[in-house]
Amino acid sequence: MKCGLNIFENLNTEKINYVVWKNSNIIDKFFNGEENLDIYIHKHDHKRFQILSKKNNWVEVKSTSNNFNEIKHYLFFEHNKILHIHAYFKLFTGNSISKNYDLSTFTNYFQNKHFNSSYKIWILNYDIQLLLFKIRIAIKRRSLLGRYLLIREKNNYKEEISFILKNIQTKNTNPKLELKNINFQITNLTHKNCANNDYLLNSVKPFKRVNLFQTFLHELSFLRNIFIQKLFKLKKFKFNKNQIIFISGPDSSGKTTITNDLKNLFQKHFKTKIFSIGKPYPVFFIKTLIKKNYFQNKKISIKHLTNKDIDPGYFRLLKNIILAIFRYIYNLNIFYFNRSTTIIILDRYLSENVGDINGPRTVITNKGSPIKKIFSTIEIYFYKKAKFINYEYQVLTDLKNCLERNRKRYKAVEKSDDEIITRFKNYNKSNFKSKKKFTINNNSDKNETIKYLLNLLSRNINENN
Repeated sequence: MKCGLNIFENLNTEKINYVVWKNSNIIDKFFNGEENLDIYIHKHDHKRFQILSKKNNWVEVKSTSNNFNEIKHYLFFEHNKILHIHAYFKLFTGNSISKNYDLSTFTNYFQNKHFNSSYKIWILNYDIQLLLFKIRIAIKRRSLLGRYLLIREKNNYKEEISFILKNIQTKNTNPKLELKNINFQITNLTHKNCANNDYLLNSVKPFKRVNLFQTFLHELSFLRNIFIQKLFKLKKFKFNKNQIIFISGPDSSGKTTITNDLKNLFQKHFKTKIFSIGKPYPVFFIKTLIKKNYFQNKKISIKHLTNKDIDPGYFRLLKNIILAIFRYIYNLNIFYFNRSTTIIILDRYLSENVGDINGPRTVITNKGSPIKKIFSTIEIYFYKKAKFINYEYQVLTDLKNCLERNRKRYKAVEKSDDEIITRFKNYNKSNFKSKKKFTINNNSDKNETIKYLLNLLSRNINENN
């Protein structure tokens, strides 16, 4: 599978006009997944950039606090980090909430850039970066919120300006830029006085894109989103709709490890939950059973269907119905009651087939009583009522590896080799409620497994988000 950083190689190959226009001092941190990369794309290349980003498995997401149609967020998922491109289709800057200035026509950025051979990316010339830095600072200082953000992030701004000044080419320190028929010389705008330079601020007035009332509306919208973010404990990003990731596999196949790795990765930027629909009893009920040592030294029956499931007694019929109801409620919880959750990860799901893992348990023979058949029909009804998952990611592991992994791990309920073998066979017979299945080999390097899975996920999210 392609590495996410191939996108820059492809952008260069396809001659898509882009440039890193600010914060060029943190490119190393971008590659490490610590910071985002701010790039400006030429207006004629917007669609080509979006198509290419999808081909390279970058996923478009939305901010939970503030969004602009002209500024997009693209993420690439790796095993231990998330890369983030902040793509500007128009060069909006200024107030952090309203982005009240459009500097797209300020100068020809794409003729004032240089190719960094170390990173293989195009970077805006440092003299232009200096002028833009001064404009950004001057605008931010005009509002209380802007001043607060400058104070809060002063170290970042100090690092940025120090880096720019250090890298400015001495032979090109006095370029002339045409700004609405007004000529500026960078040397006239010193770092010391730029924040209070009225001449600079007056000159960028033609680039103002929103009035005071529009700015006020932006701020109200921002405050509303922040309130929602805090209320529902949202993280930085979200998708247009919840992404449900179903990881299936037999016991000891590695699916639980993969599930936890996905959660650890995604929860840095997204609100993420794990659901296990296998035994969805209330937490207090499970804790009571453990407290009573119900599970201690107990051997659990692992047959696909026990004799007790064939023409069972009424108590067992009722027990199976209750389990079906709990599973159905869990299903509703996944699809309807967790609208604010962006990523839902499932390590188990339902089947309609009688006798499947997480499927109906009751088999009524022809000789069974009509009442028992009604009970069985009720149980099956709840399984049929549950919704289908779009995608199932099947973790395929050889039986030999499953046995070895089981012997190395500790669980409250220990499983023998015979149990693992039986569960392995039963899983292979199961048919879960998923529309499309993808197989993932997990017999060797776990990192490669995760890498392959993340690329599959990215592709499917792009198709359906």
